Amino acid sequence: MKILGIDPGSRMLGIALMDGKEIDLRVLKLDSSLGILDKLKKIYDEISLIINEEKPDALAIENAFLAKNPHVAFILGQVRSSVLMAALNLNTKIYEYDPTEVKKELTGYGRATKQQVKTMLEKILNIEIGDLPFDASDALAVAWCHSCMFNGRIKDV
Repeated sequence: MKILGIDPGSRMLGIALMDGKEIDLRVLKLDSSLGILDKLKKIYDEISLIINEEKPDALAIENAFLAKNPHVAFILGQVRSSVLMAALNLNTKIYEYDPTEVKKELTGYGRATKQQVKTMLEKILNIEIGDLPFDASDALAVAWCHSCMFNGRIKDV
């Protein structure tokens, strides 16, 4: 099963493609000088391109969470919408996971740090993520969580 994992962000968007043991990690860096509409279009175009080229069986994305700053939550909602519309327009199945659910499945603790998530992914998947931003490892964590769900390794949530 080929899974496209996404960690939404308005500055950097984490992208992970899992196809069995093959893993491709990327980060889409969004120029801070761009307005929000240009960023949303860039996200939509990039995700559409990846879906067209890679033909994933599923897109796994982090659910929206309650941010301390309502403006940040609003922007992240728009980013998620761009990703979701790209997937919907290309008939890609979408699965959403809460960040705490992903962290708990991976580390056993729903409030694990980004470094703990990255370290566990490196151990479980026997890979070296290196200096890639946490956005990439967070995207991989979401894809890995979906893989676990699909393979029935975790209970219904």
